[in-house]
Amino acid sequence: MKYIILKEVALGMLLTGYFFNVAYASGNDIAATTGIIRGHAPLVNAPSKMVNNTSIFTANSVDITSSRNNNQPLKVGDTLTLKFVVVDKDLDEDKGGKQTRQTVKFGYKDSTSGQFVWSDSGITFEDNQNPDLSSGTVKWKIPAAAVGSLLAYRIQPNTPYGNPSKFDKVVVGYVHQITAPGLFDENSSSEPSVNDGTGGTAVSGGVVRRFEDGAQIKIYRANFNNGTFTIGDELGNGIPKVLEYFTVKVMSEDNTDITGYFNYKWSLVNQDVNAIGATTSAQDNVVDLVSINTTMDQQGPTINGIVYQIPVNGNLKIKNSSDVQLRYAGAQGYYLSVDATYNDTAVIRTSATTTQLDDSPELIRRLLSD
Repeated sequence: MKYIILKEVALGMLLTGYFFNVAYASGNDIAATTGIIRGHAPLVNAPSKMVNNTSIFTANSVDITSSRNNNQPLKVGDTLTLKFVVVDKDLDEDKGGKQTRQTVKFGYKDSTSGQFVWSDSGITFEDNQNPDLSSGTVKWKIPAAAVGSLLAYRIQPNTPYGNPSKFDKVVVGYVHQITAPGLFDENSSSEPSVNDGTGGTAVSGGVVRRFEDGAQIKIYRANFNNGTFTIGDELGNGIPKVLEYFTVKVMSEDNTDITGYFNYKWSLVNQDVNAIGATTSAQDNVVDLVSINTTMDQQGPTINGIVYQIPVNGNLKIKNSSDVQLRYAGAQGYYLSVDATYNDTAVIRTSATTTQLDDSPELIRRLLSD
């Protein structure tokens, strides 16, 4: 009779969706097996939110900072740093720093196409993607195409194993907002909603400004010895002379030397015929003069057009031409001008002009501008 009762119980459990395994051992023990155990999806926490390293299992967040200063506007060429810690309510030992880092992208509205794009171009990782870490640090250099745009980020918490091993949504937000992030489907390419933020530390400024906004360009004498150029004194109110060498220096508004980010084009402009005693009308400008590509002080990469020597009349030449540009008195009577062009995909024109080549003490300098 006992055997018959067991069969009825097993049949009943089978019909209700259970798997029942009868084991005949001493004492007639029995065992039951359920479906696969499921845990909780991983999340990301901003380190700044984890007081005493306590994980937060109710919300996602990240920390984002800027290389410039979190109190200054974002500019092209700045580096954003995104930091996170992968947390798991199940207290699994799986470290998801590497897997989660690889899901990070940054977004912006392309200044050329006007379309919002997500990109991982320009992203670098710290810690060499150590697989034994649950934390992650991701760096991204702001491209020229992001000028005029707000910046966004996206990240998906992910671990090497677990059930589930990744969060089923993508965490998104704007880098300048401290509000809670938004959640998107994995395949969504939309930009975040206006109030989506980091949930942790955020940067200020919002809209990306041009790289050279607020910068200054100045002309210096260049010294040439034994085949090496070194930068000399700032020209200031000095007078540039024929056969002398000149170079430039560009400083950002926070006093960082950004000279190496530009290519340079030298020209002779606005001839003053009175300065050379001529009685005829002024001659045309001599634009894009042959200049020297070199390094300064034997440091850094070669910079296009960084040095220019004012030649005598018979050697006045422009690039892409074999003709000598003869003038009444060569370079004398002209102003020496240099244009700095940002050497990225977007061209930004800048200029500074020194005194005309006579005995006038006046020096004309202009801030970098459109």
